[in-house]
Amino acid sequence: MDMTEIKKALDETFNPIKERLTKLEANTIDLGQKLAGRTEGLFSGVVGEGYRETLGALAAKSLWEKWEGGNGATRVKVSLNDVSTKAVLSSQADPANGYPVAPQQQVVTPIILPYFWSSLSSVPVTSNAIEVVKADFTNNAAVVAEGALKPESTNGFSSELSPVVTIATWKLASRQVLDDVPQLQGFINTELRDAVNQTVDTQVLSGSGAGGNLLGLMTGGTQVDGATGDNRLDTLLGAVASLQAMGATRVVVGLNPVDLIAMATMKGSDGQYMLNPLAPLTGVLGASFVPSAGVPAGQYVACATPQGAYVGLRQGITVEVSREDRDNFVKNMVTMLSEMRLALVIQRPELVFYGALVEPVAPGGESARSKASKS
Repeated sequence: MDMTEIKKALDETFNPIKERLTKLEANTIDLGQKLAGRTEGLFSGVVGEGYRETLGALAAKSLWEKWEGGNGATRVKVSLNDVSTKAVLSSQADPANGYPVAPQQQVVTPIILPYFWSSLSSVPVTSNAIEVVKADFTNNAAVVAEGALKPESTNGFSSELSPVVTIATWKLASRQVLDDVPQLQGFINTELRDAVNQTVDTQVLSGSGAGGNLLGLMTGGTQVDGATGDNRLDTLLGAVASLQAMGATRVVVGLNPVDLIAMATMKGSDGQYMLNPLAPLTGVLGASFVPSAGVPAGQYVACATPQGAYVGLRQGITVEVSREDRDNFVKNMVTMLSEMRLALVIQRPELVFYGALVEPVAPGGESARSKASKS
């Protein structure tokens, strides 16, 4: 093969590549001129106050300088200055140091306290009140001689009305904020439910029974304080045993968390732990211990459920969201409502104990029971 044929073969191979490189060079120069015209003074360092170079402008600047100084080179390498890039990517939150993106927000989860009321037996109700009919039985059974009149035993009936109360709360929130930060929806839901649950616990434990309030266990039950010389555990064991002796099949005991820990760490006279402090104090003799901040420190409540008391549940706790409240629609706000409807039925007050874990001490330093026995 002679040189003419070799040259012809080379031209056929490289001429298309040469034409494409020529077009790319013209397009790149044209692009650089257009960018230079639109951002006058940009490449010469004359930048207006507060002006920030875009990432595209930085790339075009570097490309143009490399191409112009390369005497028509067909290949250039674009490099971006680190400081300029950081300025482009800076967020408004930190323009000095710069962040590629704004930090993702993490909402701290609300603290959820333990509740006592949920440990009680509950039954669904379909009315706004529960009427409890109590029967008092007078037992006159006796040995009867032949032909003598048999004694009569009698019943006395009385009724008590336990109303269903509504416990609710609400709060306003921005719809835009809830859309932008989805975690806030769960946060607000949890807050609202917890607020209702805390109030329900307070009502079930210590409601006054007046002014539309529930009659709480520590108001309508039977007071049984700790005996002389007894410790916390002695008092609870005695209460559980007494309730079971009266026919209780399930007993729940409410304690303040501080007292629960104090019981777990009690020591004898020899300095040894009376219980294993690493084992959770969850129950004894068939009774369940329930920690609740609603029980005052130093006191307890022990209830046979359902024989002594139970919860009549009209409506479980709910959270509703609505824009149809006042001017929410035009303000782009939403109203979030949480509520619950329930009744507390104390049908046998003698099967509901409450009181001090240790014998109360009178102001003079003597126990109330000892002082009463001397008087």
